[in-house]
Order: sequence, then C-alpha cells, then structure tokens
Amino acid sequence: MELPHGRGTDRHRAGSHPVPVDREESGEGPDGRCGQVSEATGLVADVDLLIRGGRVVDGTGNSWRYADVLVRGDRIVDVVAPGQFRGTAGEVLDAIDHVVAPGFVDMHSHSDLALIAEPGAQQKLRQGVTTEIVGNCGISVGPITEQFRPESRQYATPVLGFGELAWDWSDVDGYLARVSAARPAVNVATFVGLGSLRCAVSGFDAGAPSPQQRRAMVDLAAAALRQGAVGLSSGLVYAPGSYSSHEEICELVDEAARAGALYSSHMRDQGDGFLDSVAETLDVGRRTGAAVQIAHHKVVGGRNWGKVSQSLAMLREARAEGIDAGSDVYPYLAGSTTMTALLPDWALAGGLSAMLPRLADPAERARIKADWISGRPQWDNRVASIGWENIYISHVVTEGNQELVGLSVAAAAASRSGSADPGDFLLDLLIAEDGAVSNIQVACSEEDLREVMKEPSTCFGSDGLLAGGRPHPRLHGTFPRILGEYVRDAGILTLEDAVRKMTSQPARRLGLTGIGLVEPGYHADLVIFDPAQVAGPATYDHPTQDPVGIRDVLVSGRFAVRDGQPTGIRAGRTLRRHQPYLDQRPPALETQTKEHHEHH
Repeated sequence: MELPHGRGTDRHRAGSHPVPVDREESGEGPDGRCGQVSEATGLVADVDLLIRGGRVVDGTGNSWRYADVLVRGDRIVDVVAPGQFRGTAGEVLDAIDHVVAPGFVDMHSHSDLALIAEPGAQQKLRQGVTTEIVGNCGISVGPITEQFRPESRQYATPVLGFGELAWDWSDVDGYLARVSAARPAVNVATFVGLGSLRCAVSGFDAGAPSPQQRRAMVDLAAAALRQGAVGLSSGLVYAPGSYSSHEEICELVDEAARAGALYSSHMRDQGDGFLDSVAETLDVGRRTGAAVQIAHHKVVGGRNWGKVSQSLAMLREARAEGIDAGSDVYPYLAGSTTMTALLPDWALAGGLSAMLPRLADPAERARIKADWISGRPQWDNRVASIGWENIYISHVVTEGNQELVGLSVAAAAASRSGSADPGDFLLDLLIAEDGAVSNIQVACSEEDLREVMKEPSTCFGSDGLLAGGRPHPRLHGTFPRILGEYVRDAGILTLEDAVRKMTSQPARRLGLTGIGLVEPGYHADLVIFDPAQVAGPATYDHPTQDPVGIRDVLVSGRFAVRDGQPTGIRAGRTLRRHQPYLDQRPPALETQTKEHHEHH
C-alpha cells in the first residue's frame, strides 16, 4: 500500500574530564559569511558542555551563523563566536557540518496516554522533537467526572490507544502529575478538548446541554486553564464534540480568551464545506477575542483542491482585523483517524453500546448509507468526497481480520464473498471489531500542502496516532521529512523559516516560555542534525522506519539521543502556560577581558 505522498564529522568528546578550550577561529564560514555572535572574549567560567563549530539556527527565523553553544546544567548560558570561549568544558561536542537548533515542538500530538505507557517517546526523540503538545482535536484525558468516567475513556481510546491504562486522575493537575511520575523523555503540555468537556458533563448525549450543564462545562474549562492548559481544542467531526453548537463553543472559548490561551479546531468539514468551516473557526476568534488555530490545515477531495488559497486569504484578512489566526500542518497527503468518524454523528449518539445495534438494524443501516450518498449539513462526508477506494484499513483488533490491513475498503469488500457493497462491508467490520477500526485516507493535493507550509503563520505538528500496529508514517517521519524533502530538496522553505515554524512560533502561540530558541537562559533542549542527510524515510507500507540525519538530541542539557540512538535518559518536564519554568536565569558567564583584569 504505497500511497502518494552526508558528510562525516570529526568530533572530540571529553567525557567527564574538563577540557581547556583555547582556539583562535575567525567564525567565518566557507561561503565567507560571518555570524552575528557575541563579541565577548576572555570568558573564564566553566561549562558542562561546549557544542562547537555548528551552524546555529536559533529559532528566530534570522540567518544561521557559525557559533559555539555553552551549556551549564539544564540551561544554555551563552552563544558565542567560534573560539571565543576561554574556560573549561566538561565535554566538547563538535558540530562541524551540522545544524544546531532548538528542540522541535510537535504542535499537534496525540501522545496523551503514550507518554505514560511508553515514556521513552523514541519515535519523537529520533525526529528531534523535545516537546509534545497533547489534548488536540477536542480529545483530552481530562477533565473527568466520576459519573461519566467510562464515557470519557470510550471517547478518547480509539484515537489515543492504550485502552488498558488506568486513569487515576480527574483534572489537568492530576494528569500532568501522572505524566511527571512516568518521567517522560520529552516535555509535555496539554490542551483541554471541548469534546472531553462535553463528555465529562453529559456523556454521549446528542441533545443541547441544559444551562446547568453549560455552566458546569465553563467551570471545568476555567479550572483547566488555571491549572496551566495551553488552550482549548475542538474536534467537530467526533461525537460528542460534533453535537456542539457555535454558541456553546464560543461560550467555552471565552474562557480561553480571558486566560490569553489558544483555541485550536479540527473543523467540522474539511471537504465540501471547508470554507464555511474556516469561517466558523475565525468567527469564534472574532466573537471571543481568543487566538485561533486551524488544526491540520488541509482540504480533502479532488473537487475541493485549490481552496486553501481562499482559506489562507481568510486567515490573512482575520489577522488584519486583529484576530490572531494561524494553522498547523503535517507533510503528507493522506490523513488517519477512526472508521467511526465516517459515520454521520447521529449514529454515534449514546456511545458505543448504542452505536453497534444501530449498525446492525436494517432501517438504521439504510439511513446511514443514504446519508453517505446525499450528505448532511455541516458534515464532513469523506465517503462522498474521496471514495471507498481511497480509504484504507490501517488497524483492526481481531486476528481473523488482520489480512484486511493495508487494503482499501473497496478492495477489502471485494475480497470477501458476499460483501461486494463497501458500505455494508464496513458496517459489518465495525460490528465485528466493536468499533475499533482505524484508517488512512488519501485525500489531499501536493500543491495545497506546499501552499499551507509556506504561509508565515503555519506551525508544524505530526498528528501522529499510536493506536494500532501500522500507524501513519507521520508518527515517525514528520520533522525530518520537512527538513529533507521540503527544505533541502524542494527548497520551498528556507532552513531558518522551517526551524522557526517548529520551535519559537508554536512556543509563542502556546504561551510556553523558555523553549524554542537557542539563547542564553533558555532550557538546553537542542537538536543537532546533518542538513545534507536529514530525511524521514517512513512510508505507508513501512511506517516505522527511523529518521536519518538527526545525530544528537538534548533535553534539559542531557543527551536523550546520541549518535542517532536513544540513550534511555528521560529528562522531560511538564509545561504549563504562563507558569514559566524559566523562573531565574543561570549565573551569567563572566566576560572579563585582559584589559579588564589589568585595569583592576
């Protein structure tokens, strides 16, 4: 199922023995460029790590420069011209022919439970990711109420996986405490999902919430934001979030606006109603004053390709009005989600126990199939927009259906005697698998993808799902793929701009301080990669192939990846909006020059 879609280094490492550093280098690169770095000389303070001779791409979007990066403890203490450091270093790491950049921020992650069950996070570390933002698409693992705890788990598990994991928390504080106890290898911050808020108050009830229920949702949202959630997210294709009215959404996002937090939306319709959904998202920002983010900005179905030119123009117009509007994107033409997302949302009312009998009922089944043909207002009807031949089965639970993984629904239906109709086949499969079926959908155009990637307001996120054994390749390849295919090979982005979209830009939008830049005082979350070799070779047929060219990754000054291999060190932190862990800068390196000593 194949779908559309260097150089050596001479390094010296000194281990634990202090290394005196006394080099005289001009800082001038082979192309004659001279970096704008600190002019300080005669530095005498010791550091734990000197990263020497790399091309520093600092995350601001400014031009790269040759520089040495100095790390003491968990912080960057200085960035100086090559050869200017005169102190001793516990270790020297040569970065010749390599880029030194801030650790990447995965703006759109679904690792909420994976970071507890598998805190090593190797599939992200190998990409250079040092911070994951979870709670996207309206699906978070808090808040939870005891009344609807089973419904909350049922809502989240198909997307997040790890259904066996115990949920022993009820709010953002409790969840982040559980993550912290697991000692993750990467930093973690979370949105709170509007679908999860609804689930906590009324389960899978499709009706409009009562005034009391709406008040309860608002209170839960406000509490989550006080506890440091980076914002609110919506998944308006997933029940029960899909039942939310525009007024209900705005009432909740008002709380995000008051807190200065972001609203990120997986919109109602990325197909025929795409532009209406963009307008709805922007109107939330207009009404509330909150910053808004279009999640995985794309338009699906050949008849809709090209509309991102209009959606990007709408974002620019909104920014001209004063609405802080942006988007995130992943660098692939196929998406991935649960098969139940193909159903009209009325079919999911009441949760799994109500859905499965509906799929078996002849009258209800006929109604579902009729909706696939004729559509419904404000519904992302993927069956109509891309067709069964472009919807591939990526995960099932039962052994007897494993042979279907990798086949399109159309091909799988044809492979089973008596199941020629793809719609009937899929409904039968959902019944047999208790709803636990995932898909990969070939839906987008390369031209649209490139246009969104180039837009200055765009950030990057993987949208990687860990449910099932055959994931979308974006889980393993997103960031190296951008740096290799789209920066080096296609040249549609400069290296500096791509790194900005992976680092300081998402950090700023999320209100996270102390990450995203290579600057003194920032945490030493760093990635060192070979720009000539970096690539994400994962494919749809072989989705778990490791990236290449990502040499070293540091989290809080400690090597999480060294020479391309995870070390097992887990130094990640839980991050909260506007509660900066950059609470005090480390002692500055002394810059006493010879003349200064003589003067005194």
